[in-house]
Formats: sequence, C-alpha cells, structure tokens
Amino acid sequence: PLLRDGNLIHLPQHTVEIIQACSGLRSLISLVTLSTVLGYFTLRANLLRTILILLAVPVAICVNIVRVLVILVGFYFWSVDLTHETIHTALGLVVFVLALLLVAAAEPTGDPVLIWQAAGIPTAPFAILDEDSDFDRIVDRLGLPLFVKPVTEGSSIGITKVKRPEEMRAAYRAAAEYDKLVLAESFVAGREVQFPVLGDRVLPSIRVETPCEFYDYQAKYFRDDTVYHCPGLPAEQETALTDVVLRAFNVIGCSGWGRVDLILAEDGTPWFLEVNTAPGMTGHS
Repeated sequence: PLLRDGNLIHLPQHTVEIIQACSGLRSLISLVTLSTVLGYFTLRANLLRTILILLAVPVAICVNIVRVLVILVGFYFWSVDLTHETIHTALGLVVFVLALLLVAAAEPTGDPVLIWQAAGIPTAPFAILDEDSDFDRIVDRLGLPLFVKPVTEGSSIGITKVKRPEEMRAAYRAAAEYDKLVLAESFVAGREVQFPVLGDRVLPSIRVETPCEFYDYQAKYFRDDTVYHCPGLPAEQETALTDVVLRAFNVIGCSGWGRVDLILAEDGTPWFLEVNTAPGMTGHS
C-alpha cells in the first residue's frame, strides 16, 4: 500500500519526503523566468506574453507530478541509491526540458479576432472549426451567409462565402489547405473600410467598392472595376474611429506600419476583420 501523510509518502519499505526529494518550486520559478524571456523576444502583444507566462504554472505542476510518480516507482522497484543518485537527478533535467518544450509548443501565436474580443474591440460572431465540428450547429449560431477562412492567410486566399449549410464542410477543407486554424465568421452588412497606420498615426481611410460578391483575390489583384475611395469616410467619422483603430493595431503587438480592415455597419458600428502587416502595394491592391 501507498500512504500519504502531509508531505510524506509511505511505501512498504521506504518513506519519501516530497519537499526534499522532488520540490517543484525551483522548476516553476525557472520555467516562469524562461517563459517570460521567450514571450519578450517572440511575442509583441502583452496579452499573449501574459498567457504564455501563465501557461508555465500548470505545465510545471503536471510535469512535476509525473516526476514524483516515476521516482516513487524507482524507490519501490529499485534501490534507494540508484533512484536518488541517477533517476532523481536525470529525471529533473528531463522533466524541466520537457516542460520548457511544452510551454514553447503552446506559445500563443494569436488570431487577432481572439485578442480583439478579449480586449473589447468589436468583432463579428465567430467559431473555430475543425474536421469534427458540428457544422449545422455553427450555422444555426452564426447564421447565413457566413465566411469560412484560414486565420493566417492573406489576400482572401482560401476564403469561402457560405450560403447553404451543406457548403460548410467543403469550405472548411478549402481553408484548412492553407492553415491549421480555420475560422467561421458571421456576415456583416456594411461598407468595407481600411485604415493605414504609420507609427502612431492613423492615415486617411480607404473605402473599397467591388462588383464581386466580396473583396476577393480577383477583386484585389486583377479586376479593373474595383474602386478605392480615399478618404473613404467623412472627416468626423474618421476622427471618431481613430482611437479604436490604433488600439486594435497596438493590442495585437503591431508596430511600424500596417493596415486595419473593418466593416462599417449601417448603424455606424465598426466590426474589425484583420490587421494586414504587409498591405498590397500593387496598382490594384
């Protein structure tokens, strides 16, 4: 039998003091420190850095539980000396490296829509999709039409406007060819408006008009009847949106220059779509 008494675990022939033998505090401190460094150099958004640091805590706890269990097995089946001198030391290193790899693997790359939602910036209702998603239920929740798109792709590549429920699975598979993370997003009626950002300045807006069903790859790069109005909005509307546009740009860790795209609904609500960190510089886009 195995009995626990406070920080002591009693085996048939041995008693193991967990705090002395397998303290996870040093591993936790080291892991949090390294996660902080990793987040500082690889993530620009403070929200993502915080998530990465918080991930270190459950990872450290879980891997140290595994470490304790393996050591207990060693005490039970092998000698105390072998367990203490070999398994304990080696396992400490292995577990710490494993924990660091788990945290690195879980490093949040971040879909802007998820971050914006957490920051209170208006986005259209959405759902994350995978092969096993209940597509009918998602259609019921988001309504039709809706858009299915790969999260990290650009230029409208892989995007499908879904009009019927039976189109959902094909739309998902088309998007999944370009990204593991696929998003379904409610259709929002309104004007498509883009705000270039340069440093801490929001430049005049651009309103896009296209005869296509939406501003797709053809409309961006090949059609000559796509129209760009600049400025795209009256001055008072642009002024009202400047602060939230700049906040949407900064909260996901962007800097330098880029473009914030949104749909401006008829009631004046801006529904944010994406940040383009490398806006098209062609004659069409």
